[in-house]
Amino acid sequence: AEIDGCEEKIVMNLLKIKEIAFSFFGNTATFAFMEKGNKFDHGQRVANLSKIIREKVLPDDNTHDDILTVSAWFHDCMHNQKDHAQLGAEKTRELLKDELMDDELNEVCRIITLHDRRDLRDESVYLKIQQDADLLDHFGVFEIWIHFAYTINHDMNMKQACDWLLNERPKQDQKFLSELHFDYSKKIYTEKVQFLYKFAKRMSLEVEGNIVTDDI
Repeated sequence: AEIDGCEEKIVMNLLKIKEIAFSFFGNTATFAFMEKGNKFDHGQRVANLSKIIREKVLPDDNTHDDILTVSAWFHDCMHNQKDHAQLGAEKTRELLKDELMDDELNEVCRIITLHDRRDLRDESVYLKIQQDADLLDHFGVFEIWIHFAYTINHDMNMKQACDWLLNERPKQDQKFLSELHFDYSKKIYTEKVQFLYKFAKRMSLEVEGNIVTDDI
């Protein structure tokens, strides 16, 4: 748009953009065993985690906070489809073409396009922040939530669910740690999995009808 021959700057309206995101996928479920809006809610958490990580690794640079917020909200808007990152970027461009400046929209869409490409070790620090936030949201309390949603839906009992957490889940730790970019992110991951395994050990007692006597 132009006013008196000068280009009008589009001011990012985060409230409106969030409403657009919710309207598009706020009531959809990625899988049959997941709650409606699971990927919309995931995007909200990733946005907050992105800011937390950014404040730690770039404490004096808040210039991309809105970019990270919007890209987090939309990064999985086309999840559960082949090439969901590329399709998500294309859909985001379509939905937000009137809400962002061209350079902002380009950067948002670029982060969405590359958010699963953790092999790109020389990419921008902002992409790395978003990638770490996205990965970290899958652990801790959320991992327990999704694990039980999956196991109940797939006819696994409590003992089977617990055995997987104790015996199979730890085999994935080094892989996930290697995909994180920042030492701070790795510390967050380590704390989350320590909580997970403490929970699983308690669960292994209670599924057999035992109690944690040390806490009484």
